[in-house]
Amino acid sequence: MDRRLVVAIWIVSLIPAAAGPRGESAQSSPDSQPQSRIAAADGMAIIVNETNSATDMTLAELKSILLLEKQFWPSGKRIALFLPPENTTEAEILLQQIYKQTEPELNKYWVGRLFQGKIPAIPATVKTRAVAAAAVRKSAEAVSVVIASEIPPRVRVVRVDGKLPADANYPLKSIIK
Repeated sequence: MDRRLVVAIWIVSLIPAAAGPRGESAQSSPDSQPQSRIAAADGMAIIVNETNSATDMTLAELKSILLLEKQFWPSGKRIALFLPPENTTEAEILLQQIYKQTEPELNKYWVGRLFQGKIPAIPATVKTRAVAAAAVRKSAEAVSVVIASEIPPRVRVVRVDGKLPADANYPLKSIIK
């Protein structure tokens, strides 16, 4: 039997019945609650480690990273993608504007890419925004998304198409209704 299939079956067997679609606990925390009515100024910010050389990328490059079509930074180091907690504004913006899929469709996408050997693992979904920030601060290869009004200290915000989240026409700004 193909080792990837065995690993995927093993991973699926570890997901408790009460877990969310990406395997995290159904327990709620303050920042895992739906945040569906955020002001227009609150889009999402792309964050990387302060030592990461990424300062600006096109929306197409960002999509390529978030879909793990591009898996390595220019330095040759593997990108460590940390997806936001489910049912948060940043997760909804990703689903609508980047992935253009529902949560179950995205899960199937990741499993398909894993089975095809195109990705080494399904990206980690963090349980809280604080965990996303900590992961980015700890790893020079990490990238994650956070609410623009909640950018943590000691991370670099990456420009998208030359714009920061507060700029007019920033491509990842949205009101989720």
